[in-house]
Amino acid sequence: MPGTTTDTMRVAAAPTRWLARLERGAAGPGTPLAAGRNGRLVLLAPDGSAPATAVRGATGVVLWGDLDNAAELAARHGLPPATDAAAIVMAVFQRHGKGLPGQLKGRHVVIVYDAEQDLFLAARDRVGMVPLYRRTVNGATEYVIDVDAFALSSDRRPEVNVAMAAAYLGLVRSRLEETFLEGVERVPPGHVLTVEGGAESVTRHWLPPPVGAGADWVTADELPLFGHLLDAAVAKPLERGRGGIFLSGGLDSVSVAAAAVEHSRRHQRDLPVALSLLFPQAVSEEAVQRGVARTLGLELIALGFDDVLGEKGLILAGLELSAGLAAPLQNVWTPAYDTLTQVGRQHGITNVLTGGGGDEWLTVTPLIAADYIARGDVRGLFSYLFAMSRSHNLPQRQLWRNVLWTNGTRPLLFAAASRARARLLPGRTAARRRREVDARVAGLPAWFAPDPHVRASVVARLEERLSAPTAPTPLGPGGRYFREMSVTLDHPLFALDIEEIFADGLRNGAPHWDIYWDADLIEFLYRVPPSLLNRGGRSKAMVRADIARRLPDFGFETQRKLVSRDFFTERFFAELPRARRQLGDLEALARLGLIDLMSVRAHIDEAQSVTSAAHVDVIWRLMSLEAWARSRA
Repeated sequence: MPGTTTDTMRVAAAPTRWLARLERGAAGPGTPLAAGRNGRLVLLAPDGSAPATAVRGATGVVLWGDLDNAAELAARHGLPPATDAAAIVMAVFQRHGKGLPGQLKGRHVVIVYDAEQDLFLAARDRVGMVPLYRRTVNGATEYVIDVDAFALSSDRRPEVNVAMAAAYLGLVRSRLEETFLEGVERVPPGHVLTVEGGAESVTRHWLPPPVGAGADWVTADELPLFGHLLDAAVAKPLERGRGGIFLSGGLDSVSVAAAAVEHSRRHQRDLPVALSLLFPQAVSEEAVQRGVARTLGLELIALGFDDVLGEKGLILAGLELSAGLAAPLQNVWTPAYDTLTQVGRQHGITNVLTGGGGDEWLTVTPLIAADYIARGDVRGLFSYLFAMSRSHNLPQRQLWRNVLWTNGTRPLLFAAASRARARLLPGRTAARRRREVDARVAGLPAWFAPDPHVRASVVARLEERLSAPTAPTPLGPGGRYFREMSVTLDHPLFALDIEEIFADGLRNGAPHWDIYWDADLIEFLYRVPPSLLNRGGRSKAMVRADIARRLPDFGFETQRKLVSRDFFTERFFAELPRARRQLGDLEALARLGLIDLMSVRAHIDEAQSVTSAAHVDVIWRLMSLEAWARSRA
């Protein structure tokens, strides 16, 4: 590795020497770069690429990733079209200063240090598709995009953050900046870390503007813009090489495939490769997968689900993978798709396109039911119910309960009761919150957190969350509908998911592009009113009609969403005995004080006997966290 820890510390103490080092072009993969007077930056680039850097006067810039609006920014700032991306970022910073992150588009992290102003910025892109972590060692703060990079500058490997692990097992929400590694924080997605004159802040630099706060509802006449934005979103990976598309039989992935084919033909590029997992008969979409690929003219790589996993099966493969990640594996299906990606690489793909984000941004959150009920909009409420019942393979009773009670009446009653208590019994708020905390703690499993310090950390989190004031939700044009959609972007599980997706791309040598998580698409879809999202009385109307027109023989105009929960539950419990034998007891978690070994063993034994879907999530969390924690011992 170029340089040593001693060299890095010396450079870190002198910003001008850091700038000179960047100017000489010494920065390379894994090379420590000083970032400010008391920090250093380590960007691990497994593909061998170095971060882009630029220096002007007392200011240095480091950019890792893509700058999608480089040409636009270059023209706006009077720069030649071929100007290096980091030099463009430099020009933008010198005009906009701390407003820099809001001017940039693409998937990237950007680091800026201005020695004259003593100003340091570290920002993730708008959605946060590229991670950025930091920790402080020996008085110096390190910034990395991959936690393995910490090993390049220190022998101190991050250990398990026990408090975070306890929150994860206890289903208590963690803080957005928190990671599973002790002493390591993330710069949250869509946020910028600012250190100015020694004062530090972490703030959001992007959110899609809601209606009534700088934006208007999209009208029916504006809907064609969706097609242009979808084309622009698929163009980004396709311009970087041949794409592979995870093609299921669902609307989201098929819409991406159709857009990618149209773009490739229009620009005379090689067509993408369709990558399909063929599931067993109960949840099979094989006829649609093969038919869509044939109709679009795509080469199809179709692998049987059991063939992909081999003798290991889904659970064991997931546990093995979990041991090598920055956090316990979230998506248990990942090993199967890893194999599919690797086969695609043999056929020349360099990027993977998915329909990820479609469920979040093409559908209407059920919490809109609370808005309809609060406004007395009976027609809107039952139009929504009708659309959901025609779009999902769920029992009608379950669907109606979920909409009318869970997401409709109950939130309103809870909010009304809270307001009434605050008004009529203002002095009893603290006592009520204490009872809520006590009830939540009493509901924790018997096997959970026998160590008193670990349990105390969970109680403290609950007290913090339940004591936080909640602002009343306006009836307005968006109400709970807009709040729920924006909350997704700030949820810790979303941060874990996109960081895992980024790691998948690095591991397989083919970055993942979840098309409906494109920021420009999100800004548009956020403003599409529910009536247009459910146009024609079915969900995902934005893509449904277009796909049905392109592919008229597959029934997309009336397709219902396939739910694979029963299949997964059956497969999970079928594989669980063998996975438990291979993994052994959850001794790492017991040593950390997270579980009582005898009680948790009895809990899993009981779950195996009833094979209920309700137990799957907790058991998977226990086992994947155990596999991961062992790797950090």
